[in-house]
Amino acid sequence: MNLIAQLGLTPYEIQDEEEYMCEDQLAHFKDYLNAWKSHLLSASVHTEGQIQDDAAAIPDANDRASYESNLGFLLKRNGRERKLVARIDKSISEIDVKSYGFCRSCGADIGLKRLEARPVANECIDCKSLAEDAEKV
Repeated sequence: MNLIAQLGLTPYEIQDEEEYMCEDQLAHFKDYLNAWKSHLLSASVHTEGQIQDDAAAIPDANDRASYESNLGFLLKRNGRERKLVARIDKSISEIDVKSYGFCRSCGADIGLKRLEARPVANECIDCKSLAEDAEKV
């Protein structure tokens, strides 16, 4: 199941002769980003509660080691999600100034399908591919 369906939203349906990143599209992606942000923040609160509850009493050394390993994973995931929330906030601010949906490198349209799949994308697929190739070198 893709992210947009998990959030209970539907993909944007483009209308005939609709201009790229018109008001309707910007509103759709703002709703999408806000729903994703709310989902991440509520998951973070749930994880925090789980960490506090689990830490109460684990007497067995093996159970403690397993718990601490899992705790490291949860903390790492929370760190990635905090960074993602910051990227979501940046994308929302780009919507507000109407620069959302355009490649930061070349200025081309990122594309609705790419934004539906990765709403925090800030590069078109060509520029992203070039950047990843350069990273490999």
